[in-house]
Amino acid sequence: MAAKHRKPAPKRLADGRFNEYIRIQSPAAGKFPFIHITRGYEFDAIIHGDTIDPTHCEVFGEDLIYLFYGRPAYRAKDGNNARMEFEWPIVFVLDPEKVTGIKRVFPFDSGAFALGLYKEFFHVKSEIEDFALDPTIESARKLVGSFYISHEEYYSGATRKNVEIPLRQFEVQGVFELCRLPGVQDGAPGSLVRDERSSAVEIQLSNPISLKDSLIAVVLPEPYIGDATTQEALARWNVTEIHGYPTLHNMGGEAWVGQVYEIVRQVFKRLGYPK
Repeated sequence: MAAKHRKPAPKRLADGRFNEYIRIQSPAAGKFPFIHITRGYEFDAIIHGDTIDPTHCEVFGEDLIYLFYGRPAYRAKDGNNARMEFEWPIVFVLDPEKVTGIKRVFPFDSGAFALGLYKEFFHVKSEIEDFALDPTIESARKLVGSFYISHEEYYSGATRKNVEIPLRQFEVQGVFELCRLPGVQDGAPGSLVRDERSSAVEIQLSNPISLKDSLIAVVLPEPYIGDATTQEALARWNVTEIHGYPTLHNMGGEAWVGQVYEIVRQVFKRLGYPK
């Protein structure tokens, strides 16, 4: 008896719909650097080498490096350990022309999507792949151009742009709403809530990043600036834009976030970004 052939599953209409919309948009003028943020515990390993290496990602089941386009999108842990050194954030500002091998681009933090933190913005059948963009920096620039007046407005995280969204562009509508809303929500201590990463363009890489080739600035806790091992690493990496922030032991980690954003904004201004 001849085997029965099953019909292939029909293509989901949502598959690629968001990417096709972004593809035809005009990019924002200029471009921003890429940002990678690590914590003190992981930084201790990085300064003994010259690369940022991929680590295992539970969401995609592979080794990846996560970057954000132009934003030091970081959420401090406001618990009893926020003041501990292993939680101190360290910000790497990377030359977008020197970082190669982009694997995926998303309009938001893909991990938060997997945790269901954006579920009120998208249909229950939405999948993370529905939001994947072409793996290029042009996708990031076009996404910023789609939903923001400028790169500077994207950095601030509050769009004033009026966007006329066509019917049945469900993914576009949800992403635009995330861009319009404040990133930080209140929640019970220890609970998972949406934060400013909900409108930060995520860049994924699967290959190591050479800090000697791509690092253009670093923002780190002030105690590290006087540390001999850190100084040796920064000298090897040939980075001259080195900026410290005070570690406020009598405040939660949230107090550092605003400091980091302002320092990075000033770094961009000095270096002429967006350019």
